[in-house]
Formats: sequence, C-alpha cells, structure tokens
Amino acid sequence: MLATISEEVESSKQEVQRLIHQRHRAMAQQAQPESPTSGAVDCEKYPMFCDAKVNCSQRPLTADERQAYDKRLATTSGKANQRSWCLAYPMYSTSVQKCIVEGNPGGYAQAMYESQKKLKLISADAIYCFVAGHCNNT
Repeated sequence: MLATISEEVESSKQEVQRLIHQRHRAMAQQAQPESPTSGAVDCEKYPMFCDAKVNCSQRPLTADERQAYDKRLATTSGKANQRSWCLAYPMYSTSVQKCIVEGNPGGYAQAMYESQKKLKLISADAIYCFVAGHCNNT
C-alpha cells in the first residue's frame, strides 16, 4: 500500500511540474512575442543578455539549441548552461543580471522578495517549491 501511495505522489508531482513548465513557457511567449533567438536583443535596454557569459546578441541560439533545451538545459557534462537564459529574454533580466553577470544570488533573492512583497506574493515561491517537490531534499 505504501508503494502505491508513493507512486501516486510521484505521478502527481510530475504532473504538477509538467503543468508549471507549460505555464512558464506560455507566459514567456506572451511576454516576448519576438523570438529571443532571432538576434534582436536590445543591448542598451537589456545589457545583461549581451554579457559574454550568455552572449544572446552576438551568438543567437540556433533552432537545434532551442530544441535541445526543451529536453535538457545543462551541458552534456552536467554543468549549468548559461546560454539557456537566452530563452528567457527579456523576461528574466533581473535573474540574469544579479545571478549570472554579478554572481550575486543573495542580491537576486532580495530583489525578488521586494518585488513579490509589492505584489503581495510573498508565499508564491514557497508554494511552487513545495508543489514541485523541492522541499523533499531536507
């Protein structure tokens, strides 16, 4: 019986993650109807996407890269692939600036906290993390 419950929980968790991923992609497409891989990156308005660490403007993502990122964002060696941030142009400019360009994840956390506080969404990330199963690694 415990095995059945565990299987049901895992199945539900995977479904929630799939739905969250679909919603995120839909929101990203609505936020930026132009393809972030077209090379049309506004380096004056969004300089973080032109930083050498992600290089979205000088080296736009290819169709093959975009297709590969649907299955795996990391490099083949399992390292973070910073270029995958090009898919999020310009929606995640604060994330890229604080975490990737500045190397300041604490600064990003503070900026997001202040942003979510203004929108009365303080619990949003906690709810997402719990539902997605990130709290299971304690």
